[in-house]
Amino acid sequence: MLVGYVDRLVARPGDTVSLHASGTGEQTRIRVVRFRGQPGKVDATCGIEPIGSELCAPLSLNTHAIPVGSYGVLPESLCAPLSEQGGFSFWFLPTLALDSDQVLLASGGAVDVRLQKDFALTITAGGVSLGKAGVVRSGEWHFIAVGWSRAQARMAVFLGRRRDTHAAFEPCDMASPWQVSADWLASESWSLAARLDERRASHHFNGKIAGLTFHRDPLADPSLVSLAKVCMQPLARYAFEREAHSSLLVDVAGAKHGTLFQHPTRGVTGPYWTGEHVDPARSPQHYDAIHFHEDDLTDAQWPVVAQWLVPEDCASGIYGISLESSSGARDIVPCFVAPAPGREARPPIAVLFPTLSYLAYANEQLVNVASDLFTHQDPNSSLLAYRYIAEQRLFSLYDRHRDGSGYCYASARRPLLNVRHDHGTMLLGGSPHQFPADLQLAAWLDGIEQWFDALTDELLDAEGAALLEPYRVILTGTHPEYWTGAMLRAARSYLEGGGRLMYLGANGFYWVTALSQDRSCIEIRRVDGNRAWQAGPGEAHLSFTGEYGGLWRMRGQAPQRLTGVGFTAQGFDCNRPYERSDRSYQPDVAWVFDGVPERTFGDQPNTVLRQGAAGFEIDRADAALGSPTETVVLATAGGFSDAYQLAVEDVLVSDSRQGGSVNPLVRADLTLLPFPRSGAVFSTGSIAWCGALAHEGGENQIARITLNVLRRFLSDERVLDS
Repeated sequence: MLVGYVDRLVARPGDTVSLHASGTGEQTRIRVVRFRGQPGKVDATCGIEPIGSELCAPLSLNTHAIPVGSYGVLPESLCAPLSEQGGFSFWFLPTLALDSDQVLLASGGAVDVRLQKDFALTITAGGVSLGKAGVVRSGEWHFIAVGWSRAQARMAVFLGRRRDTHAAFEPCDMASPWQVSADWLASESWSLAARLDERRASHHFNGKIAGLTFHRDPLADPSLVSLAKVCMQPLARYAFEREAHSSLLVDVAGAKHGTLFQHPTRGVTGPYWTGEHVDPARSPQHYDAIHFHEDDLTDAQWPVVAQWLVPEDCASGIYGISLESSSGARDIVPCFVAPAPGREARPPIAVLFPTLSYLAYANEQLVNVASDLFTHQDPNSSLLAYRYIAEQRLFSLYDRHRDGSGYCYASARRPLLNVRHDHGTMLLGGSPHQFPADLQLAAWLDGIEQWFDALTDELLDAEGAALLEPYRVILTGTHPEYWTGAMLRAARSYLEGGGRLMYLGANGFYWVTALSQDRSCIEIRRVDGNRAWQAGPGEAHLSFTGEYGGLWRMRGQAPQRLTGVGFTAQGFDCNRPYERSDRSYQPDVAWVFDGVPERTFGDQPNTVLRQGAAGFEIDRADAALGSPTETVVLATAGGFSDAYQLAVEDVLVSDSRQGGSVNPLVRADLTLLPFPRSGAVFSTGSIAWCGALAHEGGENQIARITLNVLRRFLSDERVLDS
């Protein structure tokens, strides 16, 4: 399969974008394209316009697998001091019943501590092994200590267990000293939670590891290490609670720091966690653990096959790097170009593309199982895409690891198979969602010749309100769901300074999200809210920032406070039209509906769920959740089916009255909210809104209302002219 990814989703003139790709050995042409609508003609899709010459001569692209599975690598400086005598100890908690060997700790093949079927613990050293079926139990913490002496050619092992943090420590086994050969310690490296062979990781461990310590002494009685909970004269002691925002394994004893790969979950509870504190900042010693998974992935590690140096005069917009093989297979990997910093000549409009949401949904298994990806590559492309996602074990923040825990990290440095212009989501009957849905907004703007700059979430998080201030109007994408605290502060500052925001979607500003220091990776913790998985007990805080995760609403920042509306329900069967409110006919807001005399509007064809302008996911105004008193409800869409269920954060006691046919909170509100200095927010309350813009070439009610608001927002007129 021909597929690629870029090292960044957004660049600026002068930046270099690197393309990583995998093919089948065919000659492949690589060039830059731009997604653009046709000026003067409104269409539901953007055209694909080649930009410049090919990036390089045609290449024969090799096939590359994706190295899933997290692990740690410890420094070579550990090896020499342990060659004569020493030992190690650590805690571990398996989270998955075993169907293959799983390595806990390995030293270049000389010593492997591994779990095998039926949870037997095996330690190999020059052919000597120890194992007992059933000695290790899933979901329980175990402690292992190992000591050796080359001079005596002996090794001793201690294994203990604790059912939970309140249970007594229970010795499981104290091995008689083994007689071992003198050369078994010939090791060049140590790896954690996997075995490394020629830099390839295998035999990944699923579970938590904590308290890893290397000892200088041979540990004649390893059980004493457990009883004391400390190590005398440690060679290295890794404090996993330190630098949890990074990939660093911090050695607090000898500065022999290690490195993590593929982002195992940090900020998780360890063997001494009691539940008394649920914030790692209050009790860091209780979070001395890392949760490893065989299917973690944040970097596919494919080679760079081409690079695009973005020209200094490159216009801001939506671009892609196109790969096309000699047999006609094609993939276009999108990339946004933002305006150069300090550029004076700017359009008054910018679209803030929700790239953090693209990352969160990328490769979502629930949606993509039968999605129509890469139709140009194979007549059975839906099966092809599914097989590729499944075989390469690509997952989203909506999926779970095989041990049942949720994916909480996502990165652009891997194939993002549904972040494609021609992607259709089968859960929505082939409707566009996220990136392809936002391309419809871009095509409409190009069609009506309203030029715009392309901005992204990463840039807003990094640069704050200064990124937005040059623009009179900011438009959101259709589903800006994942926001950082810095982004929320920037948006509010922009509005309070007189900026104007058109929120053209729904279920936005919802999940607390954090970015890694290099902004290549995002993190969430799902608690509260409509969620595909639940963070473990005591593990609701983000490792990147230390802040409490879950919903912004539960941190006093419900979306209603910023935009007037917030998430209320979702459904996948059909959309609904809107009905104007009596308030919408008053002179100060009636301009919104110029050219739309009908009281009911939006009952028209839609690329999202076929018909109607309000649906898929919807927002409501609610004073109890913070909608300001100035919020004007212009119209409401109601009468949804029971396929639309009230968001779980609104359900205090379960009953049978949460469906759209009976619950008045299941509605989509179209609102206008004024801010100081003539700032304002227009909110549609519907993800499906932009899917209706192109109907009849843009000559429809939804397009007219959107254009009325855009023109008013661009003008110097007051939004509420009372």
